[in-house]
Amino acid sequence: MKNTLIRVYLLNLFDLLATMYLVMLFGVDIEGNIIGKWLIETKLVYFFKIVIVGVLLFAIYKFSYKQKSADLCSKILFFVFIILNLYHCLIFFSL
Repeated sequence: MKNTLIRVYLLNLFDLLATMYLVMLFGVDIEGNIIGKWLIETKLVYFFKIVIVGVLLFAIYKFSYKQKSADLCSKILFFVFIILNLYHCLIFFSL
């Protein structure tokens, strides 16, 4: 589970960089997630994506090491971030 959570965090950072690049090119309206849009507009996106997501992933690892549901959740998160980052790649290749 540890390796999966590390991969999720790295994909999270790639998502941050890709999103901010697209925002730089097209403006904040490119962000489809209303919470993400608010985080970008309030400049909290870096703190949230780097610190808060990191702390939450660490908490999943630290406090759920005996539960199989935590392992399943980490794999689901990994899958979701893979899809999200593939979407970013499709956008970049269409520019």
